[in-house]
Amino acid sequence: MRHRISLYEATVMQTIGLLGEILIWLGLPPVYSVLQASLLRFIAFDSAGLVLLLLAIWPVHRATFPGPAHKAL
Repeated sequence: MRHRISLYEATVMQTIGLLGEILIWLGLPPVYSVLQASLLRFIAFDSAGLVLLLLAIWPVHRATFPGPAHKAL
């Protein structure tokens, strides 16, 4: 739990990078099909990374901010 803020920062950075790649991909004309294919691979890879970061946040958030059902008896 010591590096919780770093996990949140990494998630924000991953999201910004993914959105930037998507915007670049959307702005490319069809002439650049090789570049579009390359960007799609980056988008897929970064999407998977974002999903993994979000999955990592879930238990960290629950441990940091336990709800009433998570408190010890």
